[in-house]
Amino acid sequence: MTVETRYMRSDTQLINGLTAYKLSTVQSASVLSVSTIAKGQSVNATLRPTSDVYKGFPASYPAESPPPDTHYTDVDETVADDASSFVNTADSTSYVYDRYDKATYSLPAGSKIGLVRVTARGYTEYPVLSSHQAVFAFGVYIGTTYYLSADQKTNNAWATKTYDFVRNPATGLAWTQTDINNMNIALRAKSYNDVSYGYQYAYVTQVYVEIYVYVDDTIYYSVSVWKRDLAGTETAIETNIASYSSLISALYDAAGLKSATGDISPAVSLVSTDAIVVRIYQKVGAGSWTLVQTWTTEQLGAESLDVATWTVYYYLDITADANYVYTVFWHGTSAYNSRITNFTWTLAVTASKMMVQVM
Repeated sequence: MTVETRYMRSDTQLINGLTAYKLSTVQSASVLSVSTIAKGQSVNATLRPTSDVYKGFPASYPAESPPPDTHYTDVDETVADDASSFVNTADSTSYVYDRYDKATYSLPAGSKIGLVRVTARGYTEYPVLSSHQAVFAFGVYIGTTYYLSADQKTNNAWATKTYDFVRNPATGLAWTQTDINNMNIALRAKSYNDVSYGYQYAYVTQVYVEIYVYVDDTIYYSVSVWKRDLAGTETAIETNIASYSSLISALYDAAGLKSATGDISPAVSLVSTDAIVVRIYQKVGAGSWTLVQTWTTEQLGAESLDVATWTVYYYLDITADANYVYTVFWHGTSAYNSRITNFTWTLAVTASKMMVQVM
């Protein structure tokens, strides 16, 4: 009897007419992931600047009389007005920052926050070389820290950019109503001083936050097992065993390696050219099982797959976009160590030939 750990590798093989990922006794060197739709989501609220928390940009337009100028009124419009109102970097070649407060947010009962999207519309000048231009970035300010997009360049044209936060970047956990209400909308930018052409400015005319929500549900993962013969015929051994379940919202806060057990029983007879095929499935709530990924062993050279309690490890995570929350299944490396332990089988016995010498 052979007892093994079988790893869900990230490279494939063709066995008995099936091309699938390798279910092997050694782990692979590269990682793969599969994203599967868990729930739909949509915008619940759009939050625009309502007051200035910090005004670091040196200029804004239109200037107010009497001063001081407000900045939030130059970036708060529902429809971008581009050159009609903006904040800009003037002659500042070091980063400058603005922060804005927004309306109080109330999360609907029964909903969870799946995504926070920050949108900004800006314009960056450059004279000849694209490397000689102003830049701007945007995002949120939490506690004492800015969490911002990469620097944006728009090449002498107004352009709208977005930056998504699937989780609160300060905690790594799912967003809460309190998180939203405690954060500021943030901008950062700087000019470029070109030797030949002078200062190149960055302008921002609009910035706002969208809150995307979904209705929570239970997510399930399981494995089903087949034997596959040389002709490519598959015979089911076990269906949807080692089922792991979690609330989608819980996976936001506790992504990582999850485990569940399932029984192979009774023993299954094999011939030496049979392979074992394992498929992982996902289900949401009372929905149907959806295929996530397929693995196959080599031709085992076995006479049986034996009675055993498998422990199946699933490396699970959550991601999101503007339309869906996705569960993400990772596999292929020791860092994302999805695997099956106690994979138990018996090697086929090969009759030996006896040579008799006649004297």
